[in-house]
Amino acid sequence: ETTPPAPTLVAQESLQKHISEVIKKLSATQLAGLIADKPLSSSLTMPSAIVDTIDTLTISPDISAIELKTKNEALLMGALWEAEECCQSYKQRVITLQAQAVLNEAYCNKLRFQLAFQEEKKSNPGAPGKLDVDGLPRLLSGDEFYERVVEFTRWQKEAVAKKETRKVARERLKAANEEWKKSEAERKAENSRRREHFHAEKEAWK
Repeated sequence: ETTPPAPTLVAQESLQKHISEVIKKLSATQLAGLIADKPLSSSLTMPSAIVDTIDTLTISPDISAIELKTKNEALLMGALWEAEECCQSYKQRVITLQAQAVLNEAYCNKLRFQLAFQEEKKSNPGAPGKLDVDGLPRLLSGDEFYERVVEFTRWQKEAVAKKETRKVARERLKAANEEWKKSEAERKAENSRRREHFHAEKEAWK
């Protein structure tokens, strides 16, 4: 006769099974990067938090105006008040969770933007400014982060403009060099023609 598994072990196995199923489903979505072994990139975006208003619960008629006549009515009224308090507690908890979700979304967005900045810094080492300290991400204030983004955007535009200016300058220099070579060839040909003409006239005067 086998001993049935302990309830805690059964619960743990069931929980592990549910976790495995969730991971499997998550790996087929756009959030697969969350469970991947490789580092996250700035291209991964989390879904926005769904925040809905919570309507005020109104009870009709006013239960405080009900006159209790029996013991059972008193017990039922007590249970009703407990249920009302429980609903209010759940409401406050939901509001707290929604607020945390909004703050976490704002925090994750800032970290994602900083990660994008860091990735751009690695691909463009000459970019100004840093958004990390000793290799660790640092949460910047709204104004400071905005200034960094503006600075980086300005640097990008300046870098592109300088690159384009150098390209135009190289093209102009190349065109000028080709024109000089052409003029130099024409000058040498003209000098050669004049020398030949001079020698021909010189021979004619002999």
